[in-house]
Amino acid sequence: MQIVRHIPSKVTLWADTGFQGINTQHPNTQLPKKATRKTPLSPEQKKKIS
Repeated sequence: MQIVRHIPSKVTLWADTGFQGINTQHPNTQLPKKATRKTPLSPEQKKKIS
Protein backbone atom coordinates (compact mmCIF):
# COMPACT_ATOMS: atom_id res chain seq x y z
CA MET A 1 0.00 0.00 0.00
CA GLN A 2 1.83 3.07 -1.25
CA ILE A 3 -0.32 5.68 0.52
CA VAL A 4 0.91 4.60 3.97
CA ARG A 5 4.40 5.92 3.30
CA HIS A 6 2.94 9.45 2.91
CA ILE A 7 1.40 9.42 6.41
CA PRO A 8 3.79 10.76 9.11
CA SER A 9 4.65 8.27 11.86
CA LYS A 10 3.37 10.70 14.53
CA VAL A 11 -0.16 10.40 13.08
CA THR A 12 -2.29 7.60 14.50
CA LEU A 13 -3.68 5.53 11.67
CA TRP A 14 -7.08 3.97 12.41
CA ALA A 15 -7.82 1.12 10.04
CA ASP A 16 -10.52 -1.45 9.50
CA THR A 17 -9.86 -5.14 10.18
CA GLY A 18 -9.52 -5.62 6.43
CA PHE A 19 -6.07 -3.99 6.70
CA GLN A 20 -4.48 -6.58 9.02
CA GLY A 21 -0.95 -6.17 7.63
CA ILE A 22 -0.90 -2.38 7.72
CA ASN A 23 0.60 -2.30 11.23
CA THR A 24 3.86 -3.66 9.79
CA GLN A 25 4.04 -0.69 7.41
CA HIS A 26 3.04 2.12 9.80
CA PRO A 27 4.35 2.19 13.40
CA ASN A 28 1.37 4.04 14.93
CA THR A 29 -1.59 1.94 13.77
CA GLN A 30 -4.80 1.14 15.63
CA LEU A 31 -6.85 -1.86 14.52
CA PRO A 32 -10.05 -3.02 16.20
CA LYS A 33 -9.94 -6.27 18.15
CA LYS A 34 -11.62 -9.11 16.30
CA ALA A 35 -14.05 -11.25 18.25
CA THR A 36 -14.30 -14.99 17.78
CA ARG A 37 -16.58 -17.62 19.23
CA LYS A 38 -13.89 -18.66 21.70
CA THR A 39 -12.84 -15.12 22.62
CA PRO A 40 -15.80 -12.70 22.52
CA LEU A 41 -15.20 -9.00 23.11
CA SER A 42 -15.27 -7.74 26.68
CA PRO A 43 -17.66 -4.88 27.58
CA GLU A 44 -14.65 -2.51 27.61
CA GLN A 45 -13.62 -3.56 24.10
CA LYS A 46 -17.21 -3.10 22.90
CA LYS A 47 -17.16 0.50 24.19
CA LYS A 48 -14.07 1.25 22.10
CA ILE A 49 -15.89 0.17 18.93
CA SER A 50 -18.98 2.32 19.49
